[in-house]
Amino acid sequence: AVSDPKHANDPLIKETQRLIAGDWTKRSATELAGLLGHADWRVRLEAQYTLAERGAASIATLAAAAAPGSAAAPGRNAEYARRHAIWALGQIAATDKSALAPVRTLLADRDAEVRAQAIKVLGELRVASDAPALIAALKDGSERVKFFAAQGLGKLTAGRPELAAQAGPALLAALEANNNADAYVRHALVMALTGGNHAATLAAASTHASPAVRLGALLALRR
Repeated sequence: AVSDPKHANDPLIKETQRLIAGDWTKRSATELAGLLGHADWRVRLEAQYTLAERGAASIATLAAAAAPGSAAAPGRNAEYARRHAIWALGQIAATDKSALAPVRTLLADRDAEVRAQAIKVLGELRVASDAPALIAALKDGSERVKFFAAQGLGKLTAGRPELAAQAGPALLAALEANNNADAYVRHALVMALTGGNHAATLAAASTHASPAVRLGALLALRR
């Protein structure tokens, strides 16, 4: 750990020390929601995990914290709070899929990183009905959103041939649009094709007019 002795008595450092040493189980949902936007990552993470551990009781609080236009408490960062709220909803959704409802409302958010984290959570939870949303996100204006959408499709379509067939044309179109410009996006698209393992899609791509599509299919076939 690295610290500067000259700042040992800074109010933020004192506050962080007090918060970390406190009993998180006794903090109210309102206080925890406010701490999702704290400057210190450790505090934000404790708030996120404590709310997630409370399960369904935290969904409304987290939905409000993740919503567009949600105001952060004084001295807090609203962008941090929104992202941690999304992640906490994803944690709850591992056992209660109703927690994904507020996450789905964020797929058209103006903040590209909010869209990226929302699509990432949906991909990790692998709910079949979210396939159209992930496919649509392959055309998002943000490369990070495209990356997480493709990564999620690789998980969602694995062992589900009907979903793999549905996603196949969109993945090939995304490879063509990317045209090898972003190697990270290409890799995510390749892994999506690999996860889906849809033979007809890969076979059709082998004669595609776009070299980027043929390369993506080849990389998927190699795996």
